[in-house]
Amino acid sequence: MRGCRAARRWASSAGMSLPQVSRSGSNVTVTWSDRSTNETGFDIGRQTQSGTTFLATVVVGTVGANVTTFTQATTTGTYRYVVRSKTATNQSAWSTASASITVP
Repeated sequence: MRGCRAARRWASSAGMSLPQVSRSGSNVTVTWSDRSTNETGFDIGRQTQSGTTFLATVVVGTVGANVTTFTQATTTGTYRYVVRSKTATNQSAWSTASASITVP
């Protein structure tokens, strides 16, 4: 990820907290710590549980620089969320997945 200090820093931050998730009705809110220094935004990804495994990450939203909250209306299911920082030309690896959350 040459030239993307924000992405490298996000991916290599020792002790970075996991994305936190909460639910209100069918809305899921994801929060995280912004430890990047020059990001242009963040991608939010969701993994859906299928049986006993979680499917591949699908990008469900993007927020701007220094934003650390994302809310999504979702359907019934069990999900985990991940976040990655990005610049105009690069992106970090996904964060470690949040704890799972179930929307009844």
